[in-house]
Amino acid sequence: MLKKIYLLLKKIRLEIIASLIDPILMIEGIKVIEAKTNEEKEMVYHLRYKIYSEHRYVDSKIFPNKKMQDEEDSHSISFLATKKGVPVGTLRLVLGDKPIDFPTFRMYDIDIDKFPLQLSNTGEISKLAITKKNLSVQRYWVWLGLIKTAYKKSKELKLNNLIFFVSEKLNLRINKIFCTPTHLIPLLPETEGTIKQRRYMANYFKIKKAQPYFATFSEKGIF
Repeated sequence: MLKKIYLLLKKIRLEIIASLIDPILMIEGIKVIEAKTNEEKEMVYHLRYKIYSEHRYVDSKIFPNKKMQDEEDSHSISFLATKKGVPVGTLRLVLGDKPIDFPTFRMYDIDIDKFPLQLSNTGEISKLAITKKNLSVQRYWVWLGLIKTAYKKSKELKLNNLIFFVSEKLNLRINKIFCTPTHLIPLLPETEGTIKQRRYMANYFKIKKAQPYFATFSEKGIF
């Protein structure tokens, strides 16, 4: 009985938070949009580079044009948060129907035989980046705004699952805030191929010790 009450209170808390996201972002002059134009996409790529290089997640020498873009951007939907017209946050939703389409499957040696999801109705959340400049508590709400927008787009596209790789700390935060279970993706022993794929973001993996997870919308939680 107590467990049911606790879960109900968590769900109510999530619903309250979800209802506050749009009003708070509006008050702060922050907009979250789907980056559709070339100009908006260029803002996304440059913002990614700026934030990842500031955190020393990537080697700036690999990106002489100061923008972070890869093959998955050709079949992804990027979202952009701006504050009074200035880019402050971004996130993308990668789409596909086979392993090669998703960054997680390039970065990790996934045990396909034990992977429980159908990829054709799965999306991947990646390239989350939020600046600290001119933002304080708003970073939290920008993060929520980006996640909410990506989730709504996922539902619109009739996706049932999301995959992502994050630190254990962030994964626990996702569990707590969104009241949704996340599950480790089964891995095989690592190979030189996936290690090589991660080299351009070597410091990110070193600092964050990121692991791949999945969440499914059939379980309680999210928005």
